Amino acid sequence: MFYATALLRAATGRWLRVTGRVVQVNVRTRRALLEHRGAAVAVTLDLLPGVVLRPRSLVQLTGCLVPDDDDMDAEGGADALVLQARHVRAVDGLDVRVYERALAVRRAALGEAMPP
Repeated sequence: MFYATALLRAATGRWLRVTGRVVQVNVRTRRALLEHRGAAVAVTLDLLPGVVLRPRSLVQLTGCLVPDDDDMDAEGGADALVLQARHVRAVDGLDVRVYERALAVRRAALGEAMPP
């Protein structure tokens, strides 16, 4: 599960784009787990009824970080966040290193901050 840091808590409700490899899929709960460079993010596909992710495929998702209702702590607060996917596309065959370099060039040109 992708546990929130102060940075991610501040991003709750904001749109994010995530690229990663599907490592786990639960068709019954409409959940998946993506990994990229050792980081993992839980994804819910509730808003995409026709989408089924294949394990080991490389995908890119956009959506909002929301509190994970299925991971409530004893006091009723959510410790974890989940990406509520709104769009998904398969990017198998994408050269991720070239893609990340292109994003860095774009962000530098537009003056956007690089994520850690």
